[in-house]
Amino acid sequence: MIARRNTLQNDPDDFIVVECKDWQTRLVGSDPVKDISHRAALARAMPVLVVAWGVTTPAWTLAQRLDVRILTISDLIKGSLPP
Repeated sequence: MIARRNTLQNDPDDFIVVECKDWQTRLVGSDPVKDISHRAALARAMPVLVVAWGVTTPAWTLAQRLDVRILTISDLIKGSLPP
């Protein structure tokens, strides 16, 4: 999913690229983190990976390096993106 704010605020999250992984039985690995990072770079957008359960330690480390936001389902109901 690609999203854009109706009224741009000149913030990094004015444009986002989101991928959802509804994996209930296993943790998300590094490949989806790399994939969403590359897609977001092409769109000049903030990468967001939404996971149902969690991510592996290598995936978390890579997400920190690539500045990929990892959210859970409960994060989606909040009014803003967590840091």
